[in-house]
Amino acid sequence: MYVVFTPLLSALLLRAPLDRWAVTASGVAAVGVAVMSLRGWAVGIGELLTLLAAALYAVHIIAMSRWTTSVTAFPLTFVQLLTIGVTFALIAGLDGFQVPHGRDWLIFGYLTVVAAAVALLVQTWAQAHLGSSQAAVLMVLEPVWAAFFGFVLFNEDLGTRTLVGGGLVLSAMLLVLSRPARPPMHEPQPVHP
Repeated sequence: MYVVFTPLLSALLLRAPLDRWAVTASGVAAVGVAVMSLRGWAVGIGELLTLLAAALYAVHIIAMSRWTTSVTAFPLTFVQLLTIGVTFALIAGLDGFQVPHGRDWLIFGYLTVVAAAVALLVQTWAQAHLGSSQAAVLMVLEPVWAAFFGFVLFNEDLGTRTLVGGGLVLSAMLLVLSRPARPPMHEPQPVHP
C-alpha cells in the first residue's frame, strides 16, 4: 500500500500536483501486488496496522526524497540505522536479549549487514536521484524478486497469479522508467541595474 500512499501523501504534504505517470504506475503496481498476494478479504487490527505502517513508510520515502543528496546518503543511512538499532534494542530488551550462537551468527550478520545496512544505503542513495513516487514503484519490486529467488533457489511454483501480478509490477517499473523527461527549469537571471 505504500506505493499508493506515496504519491497521494506527497501531493498532500508537499502541495505538489499529482504526477499522472507516477499515479498510474503506482496503481498498476498496487494491482500487481494485490494479484500476487491477496487470498481473500478481511479488515481487522492486523490489516489496520499494516495500512498505518504503509502510510508511515510512504512518509519515510517522501522525507528521504526531499532530504537526501549524494553527499548526505551515508550520514542519513547511519542515522537511520542507529535509530532502528536503538528502537529495536529497547523493544527487545523488554523480553530479554538472547545472544546469537552457532549458525545464528551467519544469519544475524546477513540480516544486519546486507538486508539492513546495504539495502538502506542503496535506497537512501537512490532517493537522492529519484522522486518519491518513482522510488516507491521501484521498491515494490521486492515481492517480484522474492518470487524469482523462491523459484530459482527453492524450486517454488510460479503460479498464474504470481506471474500476472509480477508482470504488472514490472510494467509499472517500466512505466516509471520510460516517463517523458520534463523540460529543464531555468533559474531566473538576476537583473543588473
